[in-house]
Amino acid sequence: MAGKFHRVKCQNCENEQILFDRSSTVVLCSSCGGNLTESTGGVTIIHGEIIETLSDQ
Repeated sequence: MAGKFHRVKCQNCENEQILFDRSSTVVLCSSCGGNLTESTGGVTIIHGEIIETLSDQ
């Protein structure tokens, strides 16, 4: 099963970034440095509001 990309709003500063839902590393907010993801070895735990799921079409 392929992963998906999501547009996520940081819960600290409301900056929006595009994240992969199967990231193998921790992703930090490019604006405030807050933690946006937690790697689990599978589907990533996203800390923030998912604004949009981006399709490949």
